Amino acid sequence: MRIKLQTAVKLSEIAELFGKRHFKEDADISYVSTDTRELFPNDLFVGILGESYDGASFTPIANSIGAYTLAANKDATIEAKSSDEILSRLIIYFKEKLTSLKCSVAITGSVGKTTAKELLCAICKHKYKTHASYMNYNNLTGLFHTVLTAPKDTELLIVEMGMNSPGEISLLSSLINPNIAVITTVGSAHVGELGSRENIARAKLEITDGLLDGGKTVIPYGEPLLNRAKGKFTFSMSSPEADAFFIPLKLDNGGTLFDFYSHGKAVCGCRFNIPGEHIFSSMMASFTAAVLMGLSPREISSSLQSIKPTLLRPTLLTLGTHTVYDDTYSSSPEALYESMKMLTLFGKPTIAVIGDMLELGDSSAKLHRKAGKLAAELGYKRLYLIGEHVRHTREGAIAFGIKPENIHINKDISRLSDTLLAIDKDYGGEIILVKASHKMRLDPLIKMMKERWT
Repeated sequence: MRIKLQTAVKLSEIAELFGKRHFKEDADISYVSTDTRELFPNDLFVGILGESYDGASFTPIANSIGAYTLAANKDATIEAKSSDEILSRLIIYFKEKLTSLKCSVAITGSVGKTTAKELLCAICKHKYKTHASYMNYNNLTGLFHTVLTAPKDTELLIVEMGMNSPGEISLLSSLINPNIAVITTVGSAHVGELGSRENIARAKLEITDGLLDGGKTVIPYGEPLLNRAKGKFTFSMSSPEADAFFIPLKLDNGGTLFDFYSHGKAVCGCRFNIPGEHIFSSMMASFTAAVLMGLSPREISSSLQSIKPTLLRPTLLTLGTHTVYDDTYSSSPEALYESMKMLTLFGKPTIAVIGDMLELGDSSAKLHRKAGKLAAELGYKRLYLIGEHVRHTREGAIAFGIKPENIHINKDISRLSDTLLAIDKDYGGEIILVKASHKMRLDPLIKMMKERWT
């Protein structure tokens, strides 16, 4: 990735952050790159540690191109101690250059953090110069990209924070020092690595480690694992005791009509143009954060009505005579359960294509089995299962009433066409849910469906 800086900086300014410098003449730096394939002479190459490579090892190549180099390498123009030091110091340095910045919002959660970020950005951009994390760039490298690409007149910075292990979110929060922190949910994603929902909640609460004094933490009402959040401000769709309370009045293909209450007082009614109960948690979190930032409910309502379904990853597709709900980006037990429940609200028969949910550790069999049980209880007609773990989903579905002959299982991810042919064989006008973890790579199945059915 090659980033054009909003304002050129001096090489010597960067060197002062790290100490060891191996150059005599100063220079202006207008571009920063982490990839030698996108590098030009006089750029600053930043050698960082990736999942499958060590950028510091590319320092000689970057030097030969004529770029200045910053890496944990003795051959670098500026020598640092580690990749984390490089990213952390540059994030702080460039954030301080955002002199128009009024507010920073940090968002995390087991489910819905990217959706909440996109919604909050769409709501606030009508009032503030808003810059947000790109897609799901939610780790330390993603935060580096977010801050360095922020326009110099940015007034509101919205950053998504993800994690794979304890301590990651704490570091990100301490680098950003948010005015508002948002935790959308505490679910079962990463239970394989962290061991329990209690540990997951503890990791999510790290988002408050850098919270500024007087800052607020937006959390779902009634989640006991988040009770110790600093400056907590709750939202709910079921309890009027929450600080922000939402009552859905109508759900259809066009969206959702709901009333909004703050501290028990009716504020306004709004229409949200994206259908789906599973979106409500992200919507409520975003709405609540916007209120805390000073937007009036009327301003938020106006913004919500302009939001299009294409803004968000889950998409309801009409492909000829077929209706497909494409939610192939990610999956967790909570997200799958919510999607399955939401689709039954349309009043049409439903079938589901379900892929493995990953990173569930010892809880995997139980949680996959629960998905099959829920599908049966919700009245799903047929299931098309893909992967290894979904054999447990099949067990749960059969135990609670779905006939074995109505369950197609495909263990070979390279033969997605087999699943498509199985759907075609029995299709009778149902809504088709397609849901799996991103690493399962079911998006080619959606492409096949588009090509075949349109």
